[in-house]
Amino acid sequence: MASALLAFSPKFLHMSASVSNDIAVTCAATLACAWMLTSARRSADNEIGRRGLTQGFVVGGLIAIAVLSKVGGIALLAPALVWAVWRAPRAALVRGLGVIFGLGLAGGAWFIRNTALYGDPLGWARAEAANAVTLRLAPLDAFAILASVPVWLQSLWGDLAIRQALPGWMDLFFWVVFAVGLSGLLLGLLRKRITASREIVVLAVWIAALVAGYVSWMRTHTATENGRLLMPAAGAFAAFITLGWMALGEALPLRTRRIVGGALAVAVVIMGALAPALVLVPAYAPPPALTDTTVRAAFGLRPSELVFGGDVRLLHVAVEGRAVAPGEALPVSVYWGAERPIGRSLRAIVELIDPRGAVIGRVEAVPFGNRYSTTRWKPGEFFRDEYRVPVDAGAPRVVADVRVGVRDPYGQPEILRLDGTGQNRFTAGRVKVEGRAPDPGPPVGAPIDAVFGGQIRLRSVEAQIGTTITANLRFETVQAPAKDFTLFVHALDAAGQALGQTDGEPRNGEYPTSFWSAGEVIVETRALRLERPAARLVAGWYDRATGARLPVLRADGTPWADNMVILWEQRP
Repeated sequence: MASALLAFSPKFLHMSASVSNDIAVTCAATLACAWMLTSARRSADNEIGRRGLTQGFVVGGLIAIAVLSKVGGIALLAPALVWAVWRAPRAALVRGLGVIFGLGLAGGAWFIRNTALYGDPLGWARAEAANAVTLRLAPLDAFAILASVPVWLQSLWGDLAIRQALPGWMDLFFWVVFAVGLSGLLLGLLRKRITASREIVVLAVWIAALVAGYVSWMRTHTATENGRLLMPAAGAFAAFITLGWMALGEALPLRTRRIVGGALAVAVVIMGALAPALVLVPAYAPPPALTDTTVRAAFGLRPSELVFGGDVRLLHVAVEGRAVAPGEALPVSVYWGAERPIGRSLRAIVELIDPRGAVIGRVEAVPFGNRYSTTRWKPGEFFRDEYRVPVDAGAPRVVADVRVGVRDPYGQPEILRLDGTGQNRFTAGRVKVEGRAPDPGPPVGAPIDAVFGGQIRLRSVEAQIGTTITANLRFETVQAPAKDFTLFVHALDAAGQALGQTDGEPRNGEYPTSFWSAGEVIVETRALRLERPAARLVAGWYDRATGARLPVLRADGTPWADNMVILWEQRP
C-alpha cells in the first residue's frame, strides 16, 4: 500500500516523466532513510566498531548523492544525527565520523569547487541570485503560511505540471486517504499502538527538517506553494499514512485488511493511469489561434512593429480596469505570437512599476499559464495570453506603469530588447493602486472655495511670495474627474503679463486627475522663480488635449474671470 501510494500517485508519475533533479534527490534521500532504518534494526545500539563506521560511511555517501542532486538534500543531516545518537552515545562518534567521511568522499570535490567559485560549499549565494526574480516583495507572515498548508498538502498528490489540479472526485479520494491515515497515526501514537521507535523518529525528523527548509523558502519566494519541494520525503509520508491505516484497522481480520490495502493500491494505480488523459492533455492544448489582421481589427490597431529579440511579436496589451487594491491581482491580457521559429523556452514578464521605479507587482511565467512554451509557437499565429499580476499588500496609493517583457533564463541578454529601441520592456498603460494615501495633514494657509468644472474643489492655498514663489494648493474631488487635466500656476505683473509659470499634471505627472477618486484630498506644491516681483498669483485647470480651461465658480455660484482663481494679490 505504501509503495502504491507513492509510486503510482499522479504527482509522482508526472515528476518521474520529467527531466529534473527532483526524482534524483527523492531516490537518494529514500535510500539514505532506508539504510538508516534497516541498519538500526540489524545492529546493536552500542555498536562502535568497524560495522558502525561502515554504516555511517554509507549514510554519508547517500546524503552526498542527495545533496549533489539538489541542495535541499543537506537536510538529511538532521535524521542522520538522530540515527547516530539514538540510545547509543558510545556509537555516536563512530557513526558520525563515518557520515562525515562518506559525505566528504562522495561530495567533497563538489564542495571544494563551490567554495572556490562561489564562496560557500553549497553554492547557495549563486542559487539565491538565480532565484532573485522570484523574491516576494514582503515575506509571508505566519497566518499566510498556515493558510497555504492545504495548498501544498494537496500538491503532494496533485497539482500536475504547473497548477493543474486533479478532477474533484480524484482529489477527494486522496484527501480521504490522507485524513484517515493521519488520524490513525495520531491515535496510534496516543494509544501506544505505534511506538516512537528509532525508525519512526528518524522519518519524523527527516520530514520536519525538510518542511522547515521548505517553509523558509516559501516565505520569501513566490509561486512555491508546491509539494514538489517536499517530494524527497515522499517515502516517509507514504509510510506514515500507511501506518495510520494499519493502526485503525488493527482490530479487523487480516483478510479484510489485505482487501482494503489492495483496493486502495489498485485505486491509486487507476488514478495514476487516468491523470494524463483527464488533466494533462486538455491543459496543454494550444490556445485558439488568431491572426495579426484579426487582432488589429478587434482593437483598431495599426500593424505592430514591437518585436522582442527578433522572436516574439507583440500586437496588443489589454489592462482590465484602471484600479486595483493592494493584495489583489490585476488581470492583464497580452496578444502576441512568433515572428519566426523559436528554439528556446522564453518567459513572459508582466509587472507594475511605481513612479520611483520600484516593482510593486510582478509575474513571470511560461506563456499561457505555463502550458504553451515558445518552442511550440508557430510563426504568423497569435493568441491571447492572460496574466494576473499580484500587487504588493503594502503598496501605497500610486499610479503604476504596466510593463511587459520577455526573458530568456538561459541566454544573453537575459531580458530581450525591443528591436530598434534601447528598451527591454513595453509600457502598456497605467493603473491606480488603491493603497494607503499620504496624509495631507490639516488645511493650512488661506481658506478658499472654488470649484473647477464641477469636479475639483480648491479648499485652501498657502503661498510664500518672493523671488521664488512656493504655493501649496489643497484640492478635493467633488466627483472623479473624467480626463487628465493640467494644473497651471502663473505669476503676473500689475499689467497682467506673465512673469513665470508652471504647467503640468499633479505630482510631476505621477498622479493624473483621471485616476483621482471622489472625495479624495490632494495637496499639490508648485514653485516659480522670478526675475522681478509679482503682483498676482493665479491658478486654474485646462484640458491638455484641447487647451480649454475648466470653468471655475465661487461658493456663491459666480464665475471667476478668465476661469482663473486668484491665489494671492499684492495689496495697493
